[in-house]
Amino acid sequence: MHFMVLAWDGTDDEAVARRDATRAEHMVTIGKAFEEGTVVFGAGILDEDGVVRGSLVVTDHPSRADVDGYLSAEPFMTKGVWERVEVHPLFVPDMYLPNRG
Repeated sequence: MHFMVLAWDGTDDEAVARRDATRAEHMVTIGKAFEEGTVVFGAGILDEDGVVRGSLVVTDHPSRADVDGYLSAEPFMTKGVWERVEVHPLFVPDMYLPNRG
């Protein structure tokens, strides 16, 4: 089942620096999840000045509990980059998904 993770960064003065300091670790984690097929798509959400202020991640997990497990180890969560996170189930038509088989 697919889920949309909509995650907003903190708004404090150190938020951008926290994201920058955590980006490399996040890229390793999300890259591994992409290779495993549990992350389908990810993108940074930009503000009007082009600064990343949040993230959109589409995952493919059997359950919401599995998404929560992924998030519990996601560096942007564990290092306090993401302040507010929403998780929503999605219906994604097959035509939008690459054949991973």
